[in-house]
Amino acid sequence: EKKSLIQITIEQHGEVFYIYNKEDKTFMAQGKNKKELEGALSARFPGKKFAASEEELQKAGLMS
Repeated sequence: EKKSLIQITIEQHGEVFYIYNKEDKTFMAQGKNKKELEGALSARFPGKKFAASEEELQKAGLMS
């Protein structure tokens, strides 16, 4: 069974945020804001939850 919690890393290039799987470094989604990123992730990975370090989330302005 695949884990329902995926550890991610967030990179910012210009105005766009890129999300990668922390374990295998595969690209997962991109977006310009929290809403776009959440939409892209939930569309590609339904039923999954994602976790990043608080520092990365704050740096990307994605803390709620």
